[in-house]
Amino acid sequence: MSLDKAINCQYCGHVHGDLCPQVKAYGYDEEGRLVRVEFFAPNDHVHPELVDAARKILGVK
Repeated sequence: MSLDKAINCQYCGHVHGDLCPQVKAYGYDEEGRLVRVEFFAPNDHVHPELVDAARKILGVK
């Protein structure tokens, strides 16, 4: 990708490829139009070790 043609992402504002890394899912209608964009939530990015530690504290398996 050339910096001359760099365009900021409409969802996160950063410059990257066609798919935004902040988007979890895209939804399309029957005609192929984009109708839904689902973003990652903060809890989607929780490190697995933190989840395991929290389960041990709470006594949940």
